[in-house]
Amino acid sequence: MVQASLLEQVRSYIREMNLQPGDKLPAERDFAKRLKVSRNSLRHLLHILEGRGLVRIKKGSGTYLNTRFFSPVAEPAGDGSPDQAMAAQLETAILFFPPMAALACRRMDASQIDRLQQVNVALGRSIFSKNPMKFWMESLAFFRLIALGTGNPIISRTFEEIYAVDMEPFQSFFNVDRKNREPLFAGHVNILNALKKKDREKAGALTADYIRNLGQILPLDKNTLPDTLVTSEQKRVV
Repeated sequence: MVQASLLEQVRSYIREMNLQPGDKLPAERDFAKRLKVSRNSLRHLLHILEGRGLVRIKKGSGTYLNTRFFSPVAEPAGDGSPDQAMAAQLETAILFFPPMAALACRRMDASQIDRLQQVNVALGRSIFSKNPMKFWMESLAFFRLIALGTGNPIISRTFEEIYAVDMEPFQSFFNVDRKNREPLFAGHVNILNALKKKDREKAGALTADYIRNLGQILPLDKNTLPDTLVTSEQKRVV
């Protein structure tokens, strides 16, 4: 798989140069020449990584690392359909994120909560953005800070692994309209408030509710949703 091979080259470069979050990657032309690939291939990969929240592309400035965790591009789950790939990612998130949020509740200090609050403000502004990808990236940054707040590097790495999938099957997320983005933002606010109050049980429960809500909002075949993502109301109807 050409894309996976190129990603591995990028990972090797980051390790070799010991680049840290916030560091800038080489200019696109120079980087493509170094990796011996076309600029179009490199540009395509960088946009995928930006969609995952792993890098940030600043127009007229360059590409900057958000994290050091780069994992191989994963193949879609199940029969390879976008809906199954998305459902698999959501199921993994609902099993992992709630206890992660509960642990962060115990360990996040005031400065980390303040950073999370700043991201939440940016997230609120992104609701009105004409670029839905901005909302996705800010949402990803929100949960990344919670993962970092656990103080456990394996948890942070696992968080990145969950999102280390090719963004192509998830392009439908960017079609979520503002009306549906607003309740998602409210979910972030509720999780933030629970973290501020050090309410571990509530932080975990609200995170699970957020992911289930996301599963309902995203335009995917609901028949592909595993039972872990079905709400109690839906179970009663069934």
